[in-house]
Amino acid sequence: MLKSAAVRALVMGGAVGALIAFAQFVWADGPTARVPERSFEFEPVLDGAVIEHTFSIHNDGSTPLVIERIEAG
Repeated sequence: MLKSAAVRALVMGGAVGALIAFAQFVWADGPTARVPERSFEFEPVLDGAVIEHTFSIHNDGSTPLVIERIEAG
């Protein structure tokens, strides 16, 4: 059973900083996602620059955690 995973967020830079946030999902008697760093705000970057940040996601639940989608907002 997968107990943790790292997710690398890649964001194309724009004139303003980007904010990435994760919601915490909890199911009874199932997977429980724990994301210690729930958001990260990038500093402003030049248009077209590639920036990245790595988030750790841990499964504290009793069944496998399936991550179906991650979005930058």
